[in-house]
Amino acid sequence: MVRIHKTAEYALIALKHMRDSGCEAPVSAKELSERYRLPYELVSKVLQRLASGRVLNSRQGVLGGYQLGPRAADLTVLELSLLTDPAKNRRHAAVKRGAADDNSLRYACDVYSTCTIMNPVADLGRRIEALLGTIRVFDLLDGKILAGSPSAKGGRQICCKVS
Repeated sequence: MVRIHKTAEYALIALKHMRDSGCEAPVSAKELSERYRLPYELVSKVLQRLASGRVLNSRQGVLGGYQLGPRAADLTVLELSLLTDPAKNRRHAAVKRGAADDNSLRYACDVYSTCTIMNPVADLGRRIEALLGTIRVFDLLDGKILAGSPSAKGGRQICCKVS
């Protein structure tokens, strides 16, 4: 089972709402938090992060809120995850460098010096991230990543069950 961070879940809910509502008016964090019973502070932070990544456009003022931005249509699951979870962004950088280069692992792992699976697990992490980098968020939300559905960038077919 694939698990995603709560902030990524809230981002998915917001993006789906904005796309499916068909409304041109901006959506506020308050509106989303009330409609889906989500904590306002966290929804607000997620929307700000998406806006800083140009996934959403932000409008100030009484009638302000957020609308889908220029990057929304091509946003991948990996990009969404990195935008919404700053800690994951740091882990992503460590995985790209290779687990052996990340000194923080020495302190976080009791068996670091004798670990025989660190490199294979780091390789698995890189492969999973590469796959997530090919899946567009809206394809995920539309259920187009199941067997036989073209969804990855470039139209490649993948088989992946997300639960």
